Amino acid sequence: MTKSLAAPQQNPQIRSLFDQPALQSFEGESFLTSGAGFDLMKEANDGGAPTFGSSTAYNRESNLKSASSVHFPRDSLDSSEFSDLRFLRLFLTIHSIFYDFYDTSFSSFSASDFKKAGYPRWVWLRFHEIQDDSKDYKEFWKSTISSLASQEDIEFVKPIFQFNRHDVRSFVDHSLALETTATSCYVGAIPHINDRGYLTAVASIISETSKHSAWINAAVKAGSPWNGPFETAITPSQCLSTISNAVSNAPSIFTDLFLSSLPPDTKIHPHLQLSNSLVPGQEAQITFNDTAIKSDPNAHLYGVFLHGTDTIFARITKNETTTLDSADTQTNYFIPIPLSLHGSSFFYVSRIGDDNLTRLTMNPDQDVIAGPTLVIFEYGSG
Repeated sequence: MTKSLAAPQQNPQIRSLFDQPALQSFEGESFLTSGAGFDLMKEANDGGAPTFGSSTAYNRESNLKSASSVHFPRDSLDSSEFSDLRFLRLFLTIHSIFYDFYDTSFSSFSASDFKKAGYPRWVWLRFHEIQDDSKDYKEFWKSTISSLASQEDIEFVKPIFQFNRHDVRSFVDHSLALETTATSCYVGAIPHINDRGYLTAVASIISETSKHSAWINAAVKAGSPWNGPFETAITPSQCLSTISNAVSNAPSIFTDLFLSSLPPDTKIHPHLQLSNSLVPGQEAQITFNDTAIKSDPNAHLYGVFLHGTDTIFARITKNETTTLDSADTQTNYFIPIPLSLHGSSFFYVSRIGDDNLTRLTMNPDQDVIAGPTLVIFEYGSG
């Protein structure tokens, strides 16, 4: 479904959760770790294919040994298994990042730090529970991938993550953004997964990650716990591009070799930065690398907001200024903020050569200039 912008009204502000300065970086413990995993898969009755279910007791206190790399199976499976495997690798990537995010954050922020930031101890404890869930998901997908592995593997070297959060409140914002993005990524992956056991696992995880984001925004931030009747679905590229906003060294991690192991055509789009204050009905300035569009003066730029089942377009305008101390011309870009949004939306900039908006909905990753980034549109109850 597509929508145009409504007339200006009085609404709360939209805020971007990722526009935080990278004042401090942290080393991750491990990205895609190999080694002992949990046997959370059981043999199905129809031919022994793995299905969702637990065949062993899970102990969160287990001390897993991490290796410096992970071995991904080569593409020796049939087409449906290979397609599924690419998405399983994506899920493992997501939760490896999440676990490292929480692990390094709790190494820096204690319960006392949360108290100083205005949060009671139980908030700190609940975030630890979310970290435990991230570990469970990481180990679940790692175990599932291991069950499909062949003798010859593709090896990926362990990266070190540096996260863009510098205090407890930026940690909370980033946690909300990551959990929201994971939920939308799983929803977007559903049509592409063939195995019913994996689909059951995905549905089970969606129900939990959505609770995580609802709890953070409602209980911790006193915001809205949901976005509307439908969750937003995003592509693998949109997912990793959004998550990469929280990882300051993302370009050195998401290499072409690494991305080639994920769903086809997965890529990391350039970063998109929004104004700190976004007021509905008014224009807001956006910043991105415009090198790709300067060679095409006839291209039309649109801001695209993904919200539930809706895709909302807004035409981007620009003006050029020349500074007094330089002959260089600077191009500034502006977008009118939509009024019909509430809750979270994924926002990105796209180029359309012929003003054909249908093309954007048919292939959302085509002609992306920058983004997505996650924005939150707060709204009251009633």
